[in-house]
Amino acid sequence: MLGIFQAVLLACRLPAPVSVPQPPAPAMPTSRLSIAAIDAQPLPPLTTAEFSQLMAGARNDAQSWLDLAGLNKLVAPPPISAELAAFRQEWRSKNPEVAPYLGIWRDDGGSGVTYYLSVFPSNTPRQVCLLEFRQELRAAPEDLIAEEILSLSTATASNGQLLGSRLRTAESTFFQSKFHTGYDVEFMGVVGSPLPGLASLSPPALPTDFPQEVVQEVSQELEKRGCQIPDSSPSRQG
Repeated sequence: MLGIFQAVLLACRLPAPVSVPQPPAPAMPTSRLSIAAIDAQPLPPLTTAEFSQLMAGARNDAQSWLDLAGLNKLVAPPPISAELAAFRQEWRSKNPEVAPYLGIWRDDGGSGVTYYLSVFPSNTPRQVCLLEFRQELRAAPEDLIAEEILSLSTATASNGQLLGSRLRTAESTFFQSKFHTGYDVEFMGVVGSPLPGLASLSPPALPTDFPQEVVQEVSQELEKRGCQIPDSSPSRQG
């Protein structure tokens, strides 16, 4: 009997089994790529000093691009597009103040990744939609070379300038330069872009490497702003 009593007493003194909580399963990422739709007021017109600084920077940027492309160190800038000229001519009768700015513009001459600016026509007089896109570029996970840019905003043409909430330019900033193989390139000076000199590529469109997951969102946002991807232009360029 004593042996049974001691066994029962010992069992009562032993600690109860402890339930060890298991670490929660790692959460799956829920964020997705989304476009920054900007509705801020347009910036003020370019001053004479800002215009002079812009033109100097744009010409230097353009010449650097042409020189490095001639040495096969950068992608060659695109030649002037006959399709873009025809597209602008068509819009001169619909929205003449914005027609010169229309198209997709690009710059390959900086961080090693292309920056695109698509200027879409609007049904609203003197307005356009500006779609900016640049892929993120890293040399290593912790070494960011170029931040991603994905934004859509509205700009208004006024007194020979195009004024948006992020970007500003003017028709008088347009200039042409000849690439060493013999064709002409059209450049536009822009304040607010990563580099000030952008080359025209084609009628406005989505770049070739534009993320598919936001195409519908961009189309809806363009429509909401009275703009659209023209049916007559290629859906993607670049």
